[in-house]
Amino acid sequence: TAKSVTRILLGVAIASVIAGLGIAFYLIGYLNKQLGVDPMFAKGIAKEIAKGNFSRDIRLDPGDSNSLLHALKNMQQQLRERIEHEQAMQQQLREQMAQEAEAKESALRIKMALDKASTNVMVTDENYNIIYINESLDQLFHEVNDAFHRELPEFNANYLLGENIDIFHKDPAHQRAILDGLQTTAKSSFVVGGRHVTVVATPVIDGTGYR
Repeated sequence: TAKSVTRILLGVAIASVIAGLGIAFYLIGYLNKQLGVDPMFAKGIAKEIAKGNFSRDIRLDPGDSNSLLHALKNMQQQLRERIEHEQAMQQQLREQMAQEAEAKESALRIKMALDKASTNVMVTDENYNIIYINESLDQLFHEVNDAFHRELPEFNANYLLGENIDIFHKDPAHQRAILDGLQTTAKSSFVVGGRHVTVVATPVIDGTGYR
């Protein structure tokens, strides 16, 4: 009886060991399938991604679409694409800011040159509102302010910026019709306040046709 019990217990023990090994192999296989790679390798990749290194080559087994390694590869790719996109946007913004700074500097140099030019210069926008008067013309307008004001009641040399050039014309509609159709430089002369005035008007049109 003792021998029978011993054999039974030994058989149970062996069966338990075999079952335990079977369960262990199953769990290992299941985990490997879920991880898709050795856990230490996956840990190393995760650390590199956390440090911002997205160059590590991650190779997946054929048909692997659910493992941890597959998720790490997707995360690596998405982060890399996002960072590359942000870097490209930052570079584009830097270039745009540099272009704007260059344009402002160029405009400032032109303005400084026009400010000191001996020729009288006035610039209007597309609606003929005065946006710039150089120093030479400003000085002239102040010298003839009273004479001009007698014939052009709305003329005031102190408040010309922002005003419309209609204030210089007794028949603004006629002048606008001429200017609206102007494609090249035009020259006209007239007398106002006892002063003989010659105006040279030139339309400035950019590459998009903005006038």
